[in-house]
Amino acid sequence: MRTPAPTLLAAALLAVLLAACKTELVCATGQAECGGRCVSLALDSANCGACGNACGAGTVCSAGTCSACAATCTSTRGCAGEVCQPDLFVGCPATSELLPRAADLTPAGSGRSVTAGLTALTSADGFLFSASGFPAAAVDIVPMDPAQASRRVALAGSDLEGIAVHGGVTFVSNAATGTLAFLGAGGALLDELPLPGQQSGPNPHGITFVGSKAYVALTGYGPGSGQAIAVVDLAGLSACSAEAAPPACGAGDTCDPGRHCVAGACRLPCASVSGSIDLSGVAGSSDAPGLPFPGRLLSVGTKVYATLANLKIPAGGSFYMEPAGSGRLAVVDTAAGDAVSIVDLGASCGNPGNLALQGTTLWVSCGSFGYSAAWPGRLVPVSIAGAPAVGSAVSTGDVLPNGISICGGRAYLGDMASGKVLPFDLAARAAGTAVEVCPLNAPPGPPDFGYAYVADVACAP
Repeated sequence: MRTPAPTLLAAALLAVLLAACKTELVCATGQAECGGRCVSLALDSANCGACGNACGAGTVCSAGTCSACAATCTSTRGCAGEVCQPDLFVGCPATSELLPRAADLTPAGSGRSVTAGLTALTSADGFLFSASGFPAAAVDIVPMDPAQASRRVALAGSDLEGIAVHGGVTFVSNAATGTLAFLGAGGALLDELPLPGQQSGPNPHGITFVGSKAYVALTGYGPGSGQAIAVVDLAGLSACSAEAAPPACGAGDTCDPGRHCVAGACRLPCASVSGSIDLSGVAGSSDAPGLPFPGRLLSVGTKVYATLANLKIPAGGSFYMEPAGSGRLAVVDTAAGDAVSIVDLGASCGNPGNLALQGTTLWVSCGSFGYSAAWPGRLVPVSIAGAPAVGSAVSTGDVLPNGISICGGRAYLGDMASGKVLPFDLAARAAGTAVEVCPLNAPPGPPDFGYAYVADVACAP
């Protein structure tokens, strides 16, 4: 849930659901209770066909039977050491797991458990990196090899909204603390950089990189509290990430000059904020009384592209949730002093979420969670071969895309309103048939979502 509307609405729904937590475990159709949790007896290698029936070495669970990998794996990547190598992973918050899938969205191995409250997912260097934000913030570093153990890194707050890997370092947008966190290859917290302080907090979301700089969307919450893009100088990144044994902090968290105390260690700073690009004052960035809320970022060459949700406060409301008009795309030219231009995504695009690149075409996902009747799911192509040119929007049917990922030349859209994933044919510019991937799981404690949805989709590393 990438923009203020779904994020705030989800938070409200969670508050209601958590106030009435269930006292018994209720599993979705196709699942069974094993050891106090809901599992798929058809796919779970630890409970294959029956609770406690674990598959032996060299076999996987398929249709409730332990079988050799080659007989069951449908992935285009095939098997490696009797382990199916999936094409992509789907992040499912209701069950707190990452589900491996083949390109045709059929199962490709057992799910990987992550911290509750999954919000974002990415992959790099043989690992999956998931950000979870409720009830407590954490990053899970999950090896592609299911036999290897995952690592969990706890962070302050309860709202992580963006995650990216660059130069061997994991960058995490912590919306609750208004900071950008830096994690080393082993999961160590290297640094936490406060982002430009607005009156209600910067609410950082998407992250991208150009040269030695990072650009971070500061979504904000309303006038004076966001609607900007932070520019972060990464000059210190190599030194801070290479330091294997920094000295411990002294009394009162003191450190020598040039260092600061991070999680008990006196570390070198990884980065500094070198500027902030104000979007609220850029002509055409929103329709009054709406404001531009940047969400996801993507860099192509020296250009940074940012989705802008054009939101206003609905009648009788108190949060910026309702689209005030069509969504926008902000284009930051880093080679021209971070000059900003605005692209109107057209009347079919309300509340733009994420974006992905195919050749010289940007694909932007659109759709409003709370106002889907007026602003339904759409994909909008934008040619960036020259000056940006917006093409005809394509309907995504009953799927409200919570982003778009392109894996192996195919596009996948997770649904923010259900557990479905929609495959999309980029060449034909046509949606396929949505597949139910994320199941519903209602545990007797938080987070009790009460419904299934897709947080994110990541290509297999």
